[in-house]
Amino acid sequence: MIRKVRKLAAAVLATSLLVIATLSPPVKADYPMYSGDVTRTRYIQDSSMDTPIHYQWNFMTGWSVSQPITVTDGSGKTYIYQIGSVPDSSNSFQLPAGSYLFRLPVLTEDTSKLSHSEQISLAVKNGAKATRIGANVKTYSHITWSKENGSFYIGWGNGASSRLVVVTADMTQVNYFSVPDTIIASPYVLKDDLAVFGAMNGVIYAIKGLKSNKAQVGRYIFDTASNAEITSHITAIPGTNMFATGLNYRNSSKAGRFRLFQIKDNGFDLLGNPKAPTVQPLWQNYYQTSTGLATDAIYYGNRFYFSDKGGTLYSLAAANGGQVWKVHYSNVPTSLVNNSPALDITTGRLFFPIRQPGGIVAVRASDGAYQWYAKQGMDKVGKKVDENVVTGRLVENNTTVWRTKRGRRSCFTVTMLVSSYFWMETEIVLKLRNHLKEK
Repeated sequence: MIRKVRKLAAAVLATSLLVIATLSPPVKADYPMYSGDVTRTRYIQDSSMDTPIHYQWNFMTGWSVSQPITVTDGSGKTYIYQIGSVPDSSNSFQLPAGSYLFRLPVLTEDTSKLSHSEQISLAVKNGAKATRIGANVKTYSHITWSKENGSFYIGWGNGASSRLVVVTADMTQVNYFSVPDTIIASPYVLKDDLAVFGAMNGVIYAIKGLKSNKAQVGRYIFDTASNAEITSHITAIPGTNMFATGLNYRNSSKAGRFRLFQIKDNGFDLLGNPKAPTVQPLWQNYYQTSTGLATDAIYYGNRFYFSDKGGTLYSLAAANGGQVWKVHYSNVPTSLVNNSPALDITTGRLFFPIRQPGGIVAVRASDGAYQWYAKQGMDKVGKKVDENVVTGRLVENNTTVWRTKRGRRSCFTVTMLVSSYFWMETEIVLKLRNHLKEK
C-alpha cells in the first residue's frame, strides 16, 4: 500500500513531472516552503507515517537541488512541487530542454506491480503538470508557496541572468523580476505580493507587485565586498515583519555576519501601483561570527541558533542580538559546515550536520552543551544504523527531526554518493529501507 507522503516527502524527496490535468488552486498547505515554515526548525510531527519507510517510485526531472514542497488543494488532493532543469528530452516526461516547476500527485494506488511507464501514466491521470519557468539553467533556489497570494515564488537562473519568478496556483501565469546575481535561498513571502530574499552579491531584495507585472524593489546592501554572498534562507519571527539572515564570503575564512531586519511594506500609490518596500536593520550592529555564515538560522523561544562554516555554533537573543552561547567542540571533526540544523522542540535538542567529514552533532539548545556525535551511517554509540545503507563521503543536506505517529523520534540527513549528480541527493532517502531508528 502507498503510504501518505506529505510533510516527510517534502523534506527528503526529489521527484516530479508533466503537464495535463487542471484542478482547483491549492488552499491547504502541508509543507509549503523550504524547511516547512519561516522559523526553519525542520521539526516534523506526522500522524500518518511510521518507520520503516520504503522506496515507492521515482521520476527523473533533471538536475535539481531544490527541496520539494507539498500542498493540498481545495479538493483535498496533495501534490509535490519540485524545480528541475532538464538538458534534453531524456527525462521521465520527455519535456524539451528548460527549467520547470513540476507538480507530482501523491499516488494513493498500489504502484508496486506497475512498470515505470505505467507509473508515469498514472501520475499524469492524477494531475501531473509542469510549467516552464526559463531556459535550461542550473537553478539553486527552492520553492515557496504563499496561500495569501495564491502563488509559488522561486529564484531561477545563475549569475547575472537570475530572476525571481512567480507562478500562479493553476500554473498558468508566470511573471518575473530580474536580479543581477544568483538566488540560492527560497523567497520569504508576505501578504500583498511582497517577497524578500538574499542573493550572491551580498544584497537583500524586497520586491512588491510581482504578480501584477509592476514590481518595485527595495534593497539593503549587507556588504559591498566582491565575494560577499547571502546563501542563507531568511528566518522570520512569526506574526511580525522581522527577519534575520547571515552573510558569507566566498573562498575565504573571513568573519561572517548575522543580523535582524525589518521589512516595511509601503503599500500602493493613488493609481494602485506598488511602492518600493524598505529593508531596515533592527539590531544596532550586526553580530560577527568566527567565519562566514552559509547556513540557515533557527528561530525558537526568542532565540536564534546557527553555525558558521568552520563548525562554531551560536545562540543569540532575538531582542538585541546578544550572545547567549558560542561553542566549538574539539572532539567533533569539522572542516566545512554549509548545511543547516534542526531542532527537536519536544526535547530542546539541536542537531547540526557536518558536511566534511560527514556526520551529525547533537547539542542542548539551552546552553550549547555537547550531547553526542554520530558519523554518517552510524548511530550515537557508533553502531551501524542499517547493514543495507551505503554512505557517501559528504553530508549534502540539512538535518530533519521526525516524530512518528507512535512517538518515535528520528534525526536524519542525506549523504552524497556521487558528487557530480546533485539531483540524486534527496532521492536516496526513499531508496534506503528501514534506516530511520528510534533514538
